[in-house]
Amino acid sequence: MVAEQTKVVLMPDTLYNADDREAIATLIHKETSCFRNLDFDGWAACYLQSPRTCTVSAAPGIGVTVLRGWDAIRDDMASALALGHTPCGMSDFRKDNMQITIDGDIAWAIYDGWTQADDGSEASSIETVILERTGKSWHIVYSAFAQSRMTRTAPDRIGLDAKGHVVWTTPAAAEALRTHPALTLSYGRLRARRGDWDKVLQAAITRAGALHGFYNHHDFVDTTGAPFRMPVVLGEDETGAAMICSLLVMDGLTYLDINPTADFNRRLVAAQMVFGLSPGQMALATRIASGESLTDAAETMRISINTARTHLKRIYDKTGVNSQTALVRLLLSVG
Repeated sequence: MVAEQTKVVLMPDTLYNADDREAIATLIHKETSCFRNLDFDGWAACYLQSPRTCTVSAAPGIGVTVLRGWDAIRDDMASALALGHTPCGMSDFRKDNMQITIDGDIAWAIYDGWTQADDGSEASSIETVILERTGKSWHIVYSAFAQSRMTRTAPDRIGLDAKGHVVWTTPAAAEALRTHPALTLSYGRLRARRGDWDKVLQAAITRAGALHGFYNHHDFVDTTGAPFRMPVVLGEDETGAAMICSLLVMDGLTYLDINPTADFNRRLVAAQMVFGLSPGQMALATRIASGESLTDAAETMRISINTARTHLKRIYDKTGVNSQTALVRLLLSVG
């Protein structure tokens, strides 16, 4: 098991009582350490075992879980630890920028959390803990955990701020970006390799960045029925292949998916129904939308280039466009 590398930073502007602040920071560290090490009794000792105790957990793709009362909290954790392995696969954790405020026998702490799992994936969070002092000991009476982002489910994803600066990535995405034919980094900012492509990319990033605020994105979801997700067709390379990526707004960031296969496939199936594409035409459209040139697509499909050109002409006739870039933009706008 990986040794802990927890770093607790106590902000100087919250100085009240050094001994109490240190005891609170130690207790918060102990609660996570016992959780990671499957030590139920040690974990339980950190809490005020009262009907007033409450925990709130929130994570992208999972939702919000609220547990009220010690019995519900105890039973939930006992069930999780009974699996015999650390929930979330946690192998390491850290708590940074801890700010502790104390008022009599009540204290609250706010800090940034970071965890790493056995498979190398990472997650960051914002956490809030309220504590009560009983006798000489502090105990947790309220704990809120809001996971801001995670890497496990998105190996080819890059997180951007509203101006396109990279603030988060995975090793796989960083490696893919180094050799990507259309995308690159310039002084920490995501750019396209050609000026005309970059103009399209920056306009899309600006549009997504306008929705980073909770209420703006909430209004977008209310209006459209889904979070902001936009395929971005940058243009064509010298072989005619379409250069494509996809943007998603979530967690107050813009995520760029380098290989957004699942979302594209869903849109292409919808486009096949809308435009009445035959199986052969659909297969060619899928190859083109994945970034292949007409020649490469024909080779992948094991058909002649003339057959591929015939399929493409009929697709143009059905969709009303006359270039591969326009075709991909149209197909990916459906659904």
